Amino acid sequence: MSRHLGLRQAKRQPHSLAELIQITDWANAKQLGALEQHKWLILAVGLGAGLRGVEMDHLTWKWVEVDDCGVMFRDVDGRDMAMHREWADVLEKQGQR
Repeated sequence: MSRHLGLRQAKRQPHSLAELIQITDWANAKQLGALEQHKWLILAVGLGAGLRGVEMDHLTWKWVEVDDCGVMFRDVDGRDMAMHREWADVLEKQGQR
């Protein structure tokens, strides 16, 4: 019998190491205009809040709460996720537009 029986298994990380390397390479490439702006939104939502690509595909502002405490994504595929503070400024600037 496993001594880990009854312990909850850790959830799978949203991004593998290989994916993080690809994301970093993509992020370091200079884009033009709106694509550069969208790139930072994608990074903020993916790395800052841990959303997967499939979750980003249907994300809308109705699931995003921005307040003095930071940014929270509500009920995205049945889960709530707080955004890391260092990425929140990117999303807050977009919400003000």
